[in-house]
Amino acid sequence: MFVLAASHPARALTLDVEDLVGDGSLSPATLRLISDAVRGAALRHAGNTRLEVLPRPAAPAQGPKASCDFKRAAARTAQALVCGEYTRVEGSIFATFKLLDASGRLLATQTLDGPPKVFVSKVDAAADALFAARAPASLAPGPAAAAPGPRGGPVDFRNACQRGDAQACIEVARNYGVVKNPLQSTPWVRRACDLRNAQACAVLGENYERGRGVPVDYVMAGRLYDFSCSAGNGDACCSFGRLIVDGHGVARDLARAKLYFERGCQAGSGIACSDAGYWSSQPLLRTGLFPNLRAAFNYYEKACELSEANGCGSLGGYYEQGFGVAADTFRAQHYYERACSLGRGESCADRDRMARVNSAKDVHLYIHHRR
Repeated sequence: MFVLAASHPARALTLDVEDLVGDGSLSPATLRLISDAVRGAALRHAGNTRLEVLPRPAAPAQGPKASCDFKRAAARTAQALVCGEYTRVEGSIFATFKLLDASGRLLATQTLDGPPKVFVSKVDAAADALFAARAPASLAPGPAAAAPGPRGGPVDFRNACQRGDAQACIEVARNYGVVKNPLQSTPWVRRACDLRNAQACAVLGENYERGRGVPVDYVMAGRLYDFSCSAGNGDACCSFGRLIVDGHGVARDLARAKLYFERGCQAGSGIACSDAGYWSSQPLLRTGLFPNLRAAFNYYEKACELSEANGCGSLGGYYEQGFGVAADTFRAQHYYERACSLGRGESCADRDRMARVNSAKDVHLYIHHRR
């Protein structure tokens, strides 16, 4: 709930924040992230305690049918409104944010564009600029004390992190050691995630899943993985898919999990490709999905191209057994060798076994040729 208590309620300015309205190409979860980022910017600019940000309705309907629906805002007794529109053009999202007063007069506007993977990460800066641009005095920030942040790490990175540089926050966390010192590093990872950094949110999700520096919370882990996946982090898609497979913090749904593995593979995650290959080969009869060995082979092939050991090992098995492709023991040996070099110990034994088979074939071919 985004509400800022005012010292003088009679003088407080109430502000309503609408979701963007557009062509329907953005998911409801993305629209929610954007509007929440705008709400957060409003709170940061409310240091004089004369601004009250109305909470999101507990059960909103389908959303406003037109951008800047001041009738809805007036019904909620709002005196100012933030709204906007978006559209997609050739793979990029173009959005316009508007700040209006009670009479509908435009106080400030900001435009924002970028590919979907980075668009959400730019919203914070655009929202800050919206309130700092030509806003009336009642929306201007007052002399509030800066919120205390985590301490530690290189001074330059700490300062840059506090100024809103997500990558600097990540560098501070790395300085501590994300895995070795989770209690010290997690606050910096959280700060980077708050700044909409997909990589940091994926790491924070893993911390919640494994209880690393924070209590185990599968629901929170799933939310963080899902956001990071939506922002283009393929490994996060895979992690969320595995939570769905295990039914941790989310309903178990193998068909849905498979979709996340495929999505992660498309985003360039080798481990997601490997998982997508595995589940493509399984008979998920309850979901109406049947084994597709050729699709599984293609996923394993992409996983191996991305240097994922399990993908290479599975590809070797497919060539050895002739699953989804013509059997070829020499190719099987090659992919077992590749998996072994990537650290998959069991594939080393498979490589040696295939080497013996192929050596016997070579001898047989030689004798046959001599005859």
